[in-house]
Amino acid sequence: MNNKIYLSFLLAASFACATVNYPYPQEKSYGNGSVNGVYSVTSDAGSSKLLTYFQSFLTNYYVESGNYARIKFNGTNDNYTVSEGIGYAMLMTVYFSSSTTSYQTQFDKLWAYYQNWENGNGLMNWEINGFSSVVSSNGATDAEEDVALALCMAYYQFGDASYKTAAQTLIANIRKYEFDQSTYLHKPGDAWDTYKNPSYVAPAAYEVFKNFDNSTFWTNALAANYTLLKANQNSTTGLPSGWSDANGTPVGGTAGYIAYDYDAVSAPW
Repeated sequence: MNNKIYLSFLLAASFACATVNYPYPQEKSYGNGSVNGVYSVTSDAGSSKLLTYFQSFLTNYYVESGNYARIKFNGTNDNYTVSEGIGYAMLMTVYFSSSTTSYQTQFDKLWAYYQNWENGNGLMNWEINGFSSVVSSNGATDAEEDVALALCMAYYQFGDASYKTAAQTLIANIRKYEFDQSTYLHKPGDAWDTYKNPSYVAPAAYEVFKNFDNSTFWTNALAANYTLLKANQNSTTGLPSGWSDANGTPVGGTAGYIAYDYDAVSAPW
């Protein structure tokens, strides 16, 4: 997906407590010569349906406790929360805020929850039991990338410099602890790097990170991880695997999943 298109979509969706700079829904220009030069997210049935789905998501999965909020894990135990869910919810609370309804309060509580469960590297322990304890330690790169991108978008959306500062800090931690400093390839997390997960590659986020962190590093990360994605594609179907080695070759068995699995689904997206 064209990164400029993706960024335009991110900026087109929005929220704020007092001021929303990019209220949902709206129409924004790509500025890159695409057909008609616009991405249409207007007040039609499609945008209304998306908003309805988001509101249902909040009703069914969003839980508050004081200044914190978490997302219930949709699996074997709804008492658990994973960092990936926090990232998704932070992005959506930015995207779906409008000139009439702000989700900034929800965003701030989700961000507070993330920070409350950070490890020594400033990254959220990836699995938490409700509001009480760590279940599985250390960071998961896909979650960090979404949370950092959400902070960047919150800065653009609300104009609050504290979000920019927070984004810069988190992006620097991602770069330091969740990327290989010599190859620029992503690591699945800050505590292990046995194999790669193609679905953890987020090129559009890296484009945004250039404006908040070391632009040369993220330019190199884009090139290296695009190379990984291309090498990982199945020669017949073009689909990625769940896991791969550093050359993009799928790995399976106890090491990971060679198939197009639930992780792999998000790589094309």
